[in-house]
Amino acid sequence: MELFNYFHLFTFVPVVAVGGIFWFERMYRHGAQKRTVYLFLSLVILAAVGVLQTMAWTLRDTLPVDWAQLFVFSTILYYLAFLVLEYAIHVKRIDESFLSQDFTRALKGQIGWFIVAGILGTLIVGLYGTYNTVPSDFPLNLLLNEDQKHSGLLGYDAHMRLLTFFFTIIMVVLCFLAARSLFNLQEGVIRKRGYTFYFQIVVAVAILIHQFSQPVPQDMKAASDQFLPMSWYVILNVIFAVRLVEEFFFWSQYNLRSDRNKLEQRQHVQNLLIRRVISSPEEEEKLIIRETVENSLEKMRARMVVQEYRVTGIMVLRAVGNILRVDDARHIIGYCTPLVDNKNIKNLDKNRLTEILLHTTFDLTELRESLIENIKDFGKKIMKTVMVQKQTEIVSEMPESFKGLQRLFAVVPIFDGNNFVGAMIVFKDSFDKLYPAEKELLNELAENLGTIFSLMSTKAVQRERNRLKGEMDTARNIQTSILPKKIQMEGFTVGSYMQTASEVGGDVYDFIATPFGQYFGIGDVSGHGLPAGMMAVIATSAFHGAIETSRTMKKELKVDELYDIVNRTLCTINRDRIGSDKFMTQNYFIEQKGKITHAGSHLIGLLYHKDRDEIEELTNLQEKTAFLGLSEFVVSNQSLGSFVMNKDDVLILYSDGVIEAKHANGSLFGLQGLKDAFLEVREQSPDDVLAHILERVNKFAEGGDKKKYGGTFADDVSLLIIRKD
Repeated sequence: MELFNYFHLFTFVPVVAVGGIFWFERMYRHGAQKRTVYLFLSLVILAAVGVLQTMAWTLRDTLPVDWAQLFVFSTILYYLAFLVLEYAIHVKRIDESFLSQDFTRALKGQIGWFIVAGILGTLIVGLYGTYNTVPSDFPLNLLLNEDQKHSGLLGYDAHMRLLTFFFTIIMVVLCFLAARSLFNLQEGVIRKRGYTFYFQIVVAVAILIHQFSQPVPQDMKAASDQFLPMSWYVILNVIFAVRLVEEFFFWSQYNLRSDRNKLEQRQHVQNLLIRRVISSPEEEEKLIIRETVENSLEKMRARMVVQEYRVTGIMVLRAVGNILRVDDARHIIGYCTPLVDNKNIKNLDKNRLTEILLHTTFDLTELRESLIENIKDFGKKIMKTVMVQKQTEIVSEMPESFKGLQRLFAVVPIFDGNNFVGAMIVFKDSFDKLYPAEKELLNELAENLGTIFSLMSTKAVQRERNRLKGEMDTARNIQTSILPKKIQMEGFTVGSYMQTASEVGGDVYDFIATPFGQYFGIGDVSGHGLPAGMMAVIATSAFHGAIETSRTMKKELKVDELYDIVNRTLCTINRDRIGSDKFMTQNYFIEQKGKITHAGSHLIGLLYHKDRDEIEELTNLQEKTAFLGLSEFVVSNQSLGSFVMNKDDVLILYSDGVIEAKHANGSLFGLQGLKDAFLEVREQSPDDVLAHILERVNKFAEGGDKKKYGGTFADDVSLLIIRKD
């Protein structure tokens, strides 16, 4: 038993330490928010339990503590630790969903149970003090006959067991309420987990049963020796740690992945939207706006827990020249009112309101030149505010004309870069706040509408489509024309291939022979399209410039120095001057007498060893340094590596478009697929190997990516097959 107790007391250290790491990480990232403050408080309470139990155990001979008192303190502190931990987990959702008052009300509803538990706990502690002071005068010997009343020890034990029994019942009730109802504020809002409190119920009841099964002590020494079986509490320490890791690690990782997936999906939807707008006639563009707004409203309704608090009206205004107005009646959805303080609004039907809304305009030149304090008109003042602050303005204190019609309206600005191109006005008739999910979807909608408005304002449909196609074709020709037509590498036979996923690709490979060695490389710009193609062109130019300078100065350029030069060039031109947020994976190589030295970070290379008839994965080609274009302070010498190629060995370099080609069932071609395809024709020439691998990839993705993307892959596809002669 002593060994178990020592083990239990030791578990406080790692549990509090792990919690401290989570707390520090969130404190460092987010500062002293409620979530981090209450997490810290829960760890302090748990540490207090550890200190209390450790003192009681180590000083049990010199400062005996009755089991009932230790049980009371431990039960209350564990309950508080779990309660504060759960609140730390949910406090952000509670605040953002405007449920703070509901939670406070639920907590106050349990105050009676808290008071009873406090009274019983105080009695247990107080009676123990009374008994230790004057055992012969121990009061209230209920449930005992006259003979038993003369036994102070027996009378004390009977009272203590009775009070502890009732105290446990009250704490079981409190734990049950905390597990079932305290955080049950709105279904779907709070991610409830009641198992921490259920485990506390089990542990408390188990300890009570254990103690009640012990014989009644006949003297003070026997009572002191009857110590609380603390090893049961190791279960609660484990459960505390599980809850910590579940919420602050696993759910945190899940949320990060979810946010990344949302971002990728958002970018994909926006790309589809751009394509649709570009290829649509003018009248259909207005329908696209309506459908885009309706889709966002449907998403909002799906994520709303209390449907009566949903958005009840929304209208979209677009800036045409210097006039901001509602373009079409289809852009007014639900019940909307003009932003004018006019008492007659209450007397108008929906058709008349729509007519007024279509004729209401805002002069953007006037708004830009006016100071906010000089604008008297209610609607113009709100619009000027969102133009200046570039964020949503929520109005819940309604003018007199709105009262009884609306509880809230919010003006969401629509920007294309830094250009104000429109606004959305959102109305609610039953609630005066916007939920976080609504704000998120409205911002996403504003971004999509900004894209649509930008395209609408810069094109007559056919002319714009032709112009864009011509520019993209030109960019694609530039992108593909700068690649070497055929790589002539002394001592090697090389096959090369690149196919872009869109008009402009982000993949790039190159080769230059110099007196110091043969340089070659392969890389991939994040995403694809024109920005990716521009970055690829800049990277290629920097590659050639650096090597030509080396050749002119007759000084060998190390491959890691080459990587750093290209990186600084991209940071200066692509990031700082163009303002692009693209980055680039890249490996550079130099071949010198059969030895190949490399630097950079791209993808795992494959090296086929003819003598062993096996493929080696060159894992050092990835994740050894930062990507190109992110920071000019990157130093890539830690990514240096080398390998030797013997006769008939084959080096395979590729872009992720090859291994991420998707089948109709959702599976990826993968690195193993690339290995298998190569091994099937490993004795053939590099060009034949290339043709076979591409045939396999195309067939694999025929019903998947190629069908989905109209005959192309989801990403650019590049391959280099290099055989040692």
